[in-house]
Amino acid sequence: IDMAEKGLQQIEVKKDGFHTWKGEVEIVAGQLSEVTAELIALPGKLYITSKPSDADVYVSGKNRGRTPVRIEGIQKGKTLVEVRKACYEPSKKTVMVSAGKEEKSEFVLKPGCGSFSITSIPQGADWYIDGRLMGKTPGDSGMLKKGVYKIKVKKDNFSDWEVAIDILSGRKESVTASLAEIASAAETIYRDAVTGMEFVWVEKGCFSTVSYTHL
Repeated sequence: IDMAEKGLQQIEVKKDGFHTWKGEVEIVAGQLSEVTAELIALPGKLYITSKPSDADVYVSGKNRGRTPVRIEGIQKGKTLVEVRKACYEPSKKTVMVSAGKEEKSEFVLKPGCGSFSITSIPQGADWYIDGRLMGKTPGDSGMLKKGVYKIKVKKDNFSDWEVAIDILSGRKESVTASLAEIASAAETIYRDAVTGMEFVWVEKGCFSTVSYTHL
């Protein structure tokens, strides 16, 4: 700076996207004074949204809230952002943050779960997912991570019914269990292969025998 007044002078250096630098310099008549101003970049901001919303946001591995969320104090440069939500595939990408500016980024999440509804003939049977009792039919599985699950349906006096179901992302399946009735022993007639005589089941308990004499 030419023709600066001698003595102690205040100096400010400003640049968009950087903190203002302030310093002092002693001006001596007939001498050239040099000053070095090291400017520090202003932090940037992120505004993260997602579809669907209410997803967890991680910036450089740290949880910074749920979408939609505005995050301050982000250093300029490339920043890794990841968005996670239950029953959706996690999504991540690198966002370029500029000093002193707000960067907006939207994440569209893909479904990562499916479900199924179940009915039975007859209704009112116990049903299980991988051995865990879920209740009585009809019922609904709720959201499940994609994969193969073992379904069992049980009801007194009926044979157990089982099936393996493949749950796919974003889909809801429908399952109907047709239960086969078990014939009771009282309804079963046994025929002796030699004599041809027929026998019927008699429930346990007390009973008397009666003999007959042919006249």
